Amino acid sequence: MPRYILLLHAQGSAGDNFGTRLRQLGFEIQVARSAQEAIEIAQFQRFDILIADVDDPDHIERSLLQRVRDQQSSLKAIALCDFNRHEQKRGIRKTGFDKYAQRDSFASVKAAIEQLFERRAC
Repeated sequence: MPRYILLLHAQGSAGDNFGTRLRQLGFEIQVARSAQEAIEIAQFQRFDILIADVDDPDHIERSLLQRVRDQQSSLKAIALCDFNRHEQKRGIRKTGFDKYAQRDSFASVKAAIEQLFERRAC
């Protein structure tokens, strides 16, 4: 059974690269270039996980996550961030993301996805 991921990544080629690599792992991917586009996509398709590239977790991402979870309450969420920005990690925890992964590390993203799916299987 395929797993569905909504990837919010405003940087074109980086988002496309992540999407391609996730597809190669067997995931069904929709890429959104803005929070508004992600909300619109989520109105018409169910997702298991939202992966969002987070610059300011207290701003748009909080609203995004709440609005998408209003439509899909079982949705899990991973924030892509810079691990060297301690204040960003604290902000992510407050906004309701389930996991965070290092923005420039696909291995970190893959590990976060695997951890979320392991939790669901238990």
